[in-house]
Amino acid sequence: MLFRDAVVFALAAPFMVLALPDERMTEEVAVLHRAVFERDFARPFLDEKAGRELGLRYIDGRGVKRNQTTACGLLFLAAGAAAMTARDQDAIDAGQHAFNEYCAGRFQSNEETEEFSRVLCGTMGPDAQIFQLEPGAWVEISPKGVIIDRPSGRMRHSLPSCGRQYVFARHISVDNVASQPPARHLIETLSWRSDKVEQGWRRTLEWLVMEIIDSRLEVRVAETLMREDGSQWPTPPIPTPYKGGALFAETPNGTIRWRFDTNPPRTGTIGR
Repeated sequence: MLFRDAVVFALAAPFMVLALPDERMTEEVAVLHRAVFERDFARPFLDEKAGRELGLRYIDGRGVKRNQTTACGLLFLAAGAAAMTARDQDAIDAGQHAFNEYCAGRFQSNEETEEFSRVLCGTMGPDAQIFQLEPGAWVEISPKGVIIDRPSGRMRHSLPSCGRQYVFARHISVDNVASQPPARHLIETLSWRSDKVEQGWRRTLEWLVMEIIDSRLEVRVAETLMREDGSQWPTPPIPTPYKGGALFAETPNGTIRWRFDTNPPRTGTIGR
């Protein structure tokens, strides 16, 4: 694969990958993530050595959750950075060799190519889960997005926005108070996002609620839950008030009331 022409657009954009979202990440691995993803973006190319080492760790599962698609995205970017910036042929050859050794022959199907593109974009996570909506109908939440599978057909929806590290996702069935019409189905996610500020980095925890309507997926709530200074490597724990997601209940008039047990409580409604 030729890297020089293909990677310029990707190397200049910040993106995230899903790592182990808890204290198991060692400082050594966290340093690699910061070197790759929280670099000074005035310098458009990542450190090819850090990118290659991190990619190999995702191949082997050393200190991160094993994920070949994430690994190949990192090795692709590292090889591209080497081709654009390295001053010696050995560094260029090492980058292309690592990508060819572990990733040759992959990304031949449309689905593989699309998943690889999400790594370059930074839309990684959440872990794959499948839930039943009703008899014969299912929803899958995964790095591929949200897939709604009904007898009438299968529809895939991308998760919003590049540059997000999804750390929580679930399906919620909210029973209708009057039992008619059927229950409403929601998808809830939490994601970390990093922004460069004058004194370093600031992390943001963002909350998203989408509703499944037939085979459509509509965003119903999108809120920033918190901002604080600091890196997101190692991945910060979800603060206690938000861990596990919000509480949802339908009201007699058909709206859905949501609530986080913060002080004071954080509440809102989702219309009919």
